[in-house]
Amino acid sequence: MYRKFLTILTAIAITGLFSISVIAQDEDTGTGLEGDNTDVVNEEGRDVNDADNAGVATETSAEMAKTFFDGVNTYVNSKVKFKLNTSDNFLADKIMYKIDDSSENEYTGEFTIQEEGKHVVKYHGIDKVGNLEDEKVFHTIVDNTAPVTNVAFSKDLVIINDKLYTSDSNILNVAASDALSGVYMINYSINDETFAEYVTSFKITTSGDTKLKVAAEDNVANTSQNFKIRLPKGDGTFETVEKNEVMIYVDKVNPTVAISADKDFLIRKSKKVASKEYKYTVSAEDNESGVKMIYYRVDGRGEFMPYESEIVFNTNGNHFIEAIAEDAVGNKSDALILSVYVDIIPPVSGLETIEDTETDTETDADVQPADEPVVEE
Repeated sequence: MYRKFLTILTAIAITGLFSISVIAQDEDTGTGLEGDNTDVVNEEGRDVNDADNAGVATETSAEMAKTFFDGVNTYVNSKVKFKLNTSDNFLADKIMYKIDDSSENEYTGEFTIQEEGKHVVKYHGIDKVGNLEDEKVFHTIVDNTAPVTNVAFSKDLVIINDKLYTSDSNILNVAASDALSGVYMINYSINDETFAEYVTSFKITTSGDTKLKVAAEDNVANTSQNFKIRLPKGDGTFETVEKNEVMIYVDKVNPTVAISADKDFLIRKSKKVASKEYKYTVSAEDNESGVKMIYYRVDGRGEFMPYESEIVFNTNGNHFIEAIAEDAVGNKSDALILSVYVDIIPPVSGLETIEDTETDTETDADVQPADEPVVEE
């Protein structure tokens, strides 16, 4: 996840035969390098007002000694060692130095500065015959504090039964700030995968339970996996808390919506036919974050509005109902449409009388018995 390397920066002008080296050295392994640089640093440029707390010992979260020069200031963490060097054309004797307002001491070996903030190292050499070098000054800023990281979503997370929910359309933003050496890198991990560099905002595309981790590193290798995030509480309020990981359920499933009538339809020419006595109900279902709201409109008029009670039609002709469901994290169903022909016109009844009419009748002579032959006389 983090860079493993050795950094070397020397930061003081060589005047004559005297120099100071800032050594980035791992205190555990003892490995390191030293060198000289003719750049003279000053305290102008970067805002380092927050570094004025020198005198308070702090512990760096850096895994290794590291220095950083931003073109104006030299930053170190408290694992960085300082080494003084001197030489003389004949006989060098000793180096005297002091840190800030402390008393002057004879240099006997490499030293560190534990207190976070701005510091001044003053030093000079003395040779065997008493020649005293002009005092030199080295400015440095000790940074032992990791960046402060904030995680934010474009839409608030939702809490249901103590479980956090979001949708895969929610955008994750990560920002970090560092008062001293500045932010070097932000990393993140999804479901314990290898940390990747955070470059820009993104959407979490996994489905179901998802573990989020975030880490930030400053320019002198102070690192932290803690981050601040705004989370909902069960009472509907929100609070900003500090976490080193957060578990979120990503709901990628849209709710389903249904429209039903309280009676069976009659079918005429492929149309659903109903009377004005029919009542229509809209319902929805969501098995993940749950249904938040149902919206509907009638005959395409106006905007969708929240569904509250049964729908009825009191006018004759073609009608339709549109319905949409939304779940707790904002996923919406496709619009469902129910079309129906409402017949409210009663039938028209009529009455007529029917009389018998005269018709030709047969005489007895014309009617023969069924089985009797005609007898000719």
